[in-house]
Amino acid sequence: ATTTMTSLLPTKVDDFHSKSYWDTFFAKRALEAFEWYGSYRELRPYLRPHLDQQQQILNLGCGNSDLSSEMYDRGFEQITNVDFSELVIEEMTKKNQMRSKMKWLVMDMLDLQFPDGSMDVALDKGALDALYSDNSPELTSMVKKMFQEILRVLPEGGRYMCISLLQEHIASLLTDVFSPYSVTVTAMDVASSGGLQPFLVVCEKKESNGKFLFVQGSVQSELSRSELLSRIADLQFHFNIKNQLSSQAHHIRIDLDAPKDEIIDNHPKYSLTIINTNATPTSAATSDSSKKKKKNSFVGPCACFIVPQSREHEWIYSSVEGRNELAAQVNYARLILVCLGRGYKFDDLNRVKDELADKVSELSGVSTGSIPFLTSGEGLGKRNIVAESQSEFSGPIVIEEVEEEEEEEEEDLQKTQKNKNKNNKKGAQSVKLLRRLIFLNSPHLIQSEARFFIGADGKEKMDLEYLAERNKTILSSFIFVYPLFIAPANSPELDEVKVLTIGVAAGTFELLLLSIFPHLTVTAVDIDQEVLQLMSQHFNLKPSPRLSILAKDGLAHITSLEKSSVDILIVDVDSKEVSSGRSAPPAEFLEKELLQSISSALSPRGVFVLDLVCRSEALLEESLEALQATFQRVIVLDSSEDEVNRIVLCFSRPVTFTKSLAEQAAQRLQNAYLFPPTLKPTATYKTSLEATVPWAKLAPPPSSGKGGGRGGKGKKGGKKGGKKGGKRGK
Repeated sequence: ATTTMTSLLPTKVDDFHSKSYWDTFFAKRALEAFEWYGSYRELRPYLRPHLDQQQQILNLGCGNSDLSSEMYDRGFEQITNVDFSELVIEEMTKKNQMRSKMKWLVMDMLDLQFPDGSMDVALDKGALDALYSDNSPELTSMVKKMFQEILRVLPEGGRYMCISLLQEHIASLLTDVFSPYSVTVTAMDVASSGGLQPFLVVCEKKESNGKFLFVQGSVQSELSRSELLSRIADLQFHFNIKNQLSSQAHHIRIDLDAPKDEIIDNHPKYSLTIINTNATPTSAATSDSSKKKKKNSFVGPCACFIVPQSREHEWIYSSVEGRNELAAQVNYARLILVCLGRGYKFDDLNRVKDELADKVSELSGVSTGSIPFLTSGEGLGKRNIVAESQSEFSGPIVIEEVEEEEEEEEEDLQKTQKNKNKNNKKGAQSVKLLRRLIFLNSPHLIQSEARFFIGADGKEKMDLEYLAERNKTILSSFIFVYPLFIAPANSPELDEVKVLTIGVAAGTFELLLLSIFPHLTVTAVDIDQEVLQLMSQHFNLKPSPRLSILAKDGLAHITSLEKSSVDILIVDVDSKEVSSGRSAPPAEFLEKELLQSISSALSPRGVFVLDLVCRSEALLEESLEALQATFQRVIVLDSSEDEVNRIVLCFSRPVTFTKSLAEQAAQRLQNAYLFPPTLKPTATYKTSLEATVPWAKLAPPPSSGKGGGRGGKGKKGGKKGGKKGGKRGK
């Protein structure tokens, strides 16, 4: 049976320089050669000009490649092959018995057993790349030792010929160590390199003129070391993009930096996403009209769409489904979507076009004709950075403000008219600002957002109706929580309820709870002191008799809680390990010991409310199983507006809910408390929860893949973008 390369590739980086791994590798391959970066036939045009048949050639880390055998058959008979795998040397010796002058030796290339100056050429095809798999101090020291040995066995004028992919750390160390010598770097065009860009580096042991020679095709350039490293990186970048484009991959992401003297906080000036419309799979998110357009001929081969500043987070620009929808609407075969970097000044659309023109033309795949630039009616848009900060936990943070546009949908116009009538009584101004907290490490996600307006008294006020809309799913969970706190006399009033929130973001949800429920007291805990400072300064979250704010590790705070000391415990914390498929919460919050601490801290009527963000169905099931193992009742609130966010309610006793009870609770909430007009509990219950909440049974892991959370307004044509999120780690 043929062994696949997938089964041979290492599972971890350390394997690359492990003798046992290579013994296993060669045992599985048997006598079947494996050619890193191409065969001798493909490499010959690049190698031959630097070789002579009379030279003593040392083949480092030879493996089971046929390179030296093929060279031998073409007259290069003075070849000594070394490898630290006894297995491969034994096999290659048997395989090459007829090539009597060629040597095969078990030897570590970090400790070469040859006299000084005894080799004319040291040939390395992939050995350096295999050894230097990462730039750890340990491996860096080993590679330096390897280079010392190579230089020792080479005479004056000898050559180290290295075929490598020249990853950044490899190129940096190689050019540093060999900078006193003459170095030529050639970009090779090798068809069988597996979509990789290999280079041939020839380091000749003779004094350098201070420059590096870079060869690409027929063009030769003398470059400084920094220029060479930049040229290599650029070529690798373009080679990778070219491969992706030729394979018709879709949603290819490219960042373009500003000139060195203009770079702001190491953030790109432009972020490009390439959508190949004719390669984009049809999804349920694509409208019927878009599907019909796709069947027709395209308007043109490529267009560039510039996203207005402050709108890059919107569903139509930030999600795969939204970008597919936009690409189908503009109806070009390829769409290049451009987001403008925060901190940079963009005030001239023509200048932006000029700066992007060459790159867009290169990426368009169009050899003739100009590429049209598109944008929305507002052009480049506007963004005002009102504060910048640096967090130990979240990195660089900005607070930005943008003027809010009026909604154009009929339902929103009706809503706006009602609000105008109400606001006119208060003497409010019509201008509204959206204030956002953004972590620049995730620049297209809004961590928190609030709307502000100027009241009749001239003071800035927060729009609670807007907060309710943005937090409606988690707020709707109080339809279930509320009956637990109804007074015995069937009063619509709540007893005093103690709420603990872990993970504050910008504190807007805490403010919303306090404004709606007069009998709540809230303790807000967040590990990030810098975020808390920004909350206080820009989102009006300040301590009060009903609100305590603690800068503390949420995990530690939970474990320190006294028994039955909390009525409602809410965890809304992002995970830094988003690659796992679960963006929230971190795995520690689902460990058995912590869940038991939460259960113990809850009062007899208490509930644990968890914001669960899972893109992996397996992780979703695992997360719910962990909750069900600790709590006697688990309810998952789903919403059709979001496919990953879910609100999970966990109870330590077998509480019973019925539709009738939820309807009564919703009505009492609506009658007794200060819900904004757009979020009446009865309406929310009927529209958002009726069809999706599992009644009177333990909630199984949802199979539909749909979720709830702090969703936004759905897919409103991109005007507000929908799915605004507003939580950390979404």
